[in-house]
Amino acid sequence: MALPIQRRPGFLVTAAAHNPRELNRAKDIGADAVFLSPIFATASHPKAQPLGILRTTAWAKDSDVSVYALGGIGTRNGRRLFGTAFTGIAGISGIS
Repeated sequence: MALPIQRRPGFLVTAAAHNPRELNRAKDIGADAVFLSPIFATASHPKAQPLGILRTTAWAKDSDVSVYALGGIGTRNGRRLFGTAFTGIAGISGIS
């Protein structure tokens, strides 16, 4: 059972997702945006299997929530996401 979202004026509510079921769940709980990960191999989660661009772009296109790509994104591969269904990109250490 999900906890009720506590809204504050001017705040965005985000969620993390790793598959279409979790994307739908984020929409159901009222998230404004979702961080979908890992798109690429990432040092922060070395054992996580990358989801890839083709699959995640299709999921983002079908989502009713804004989807941001996360996971292994740097300046070189981040460009590959421009023009896709993602709202944007997010990163921890690869973007400078």
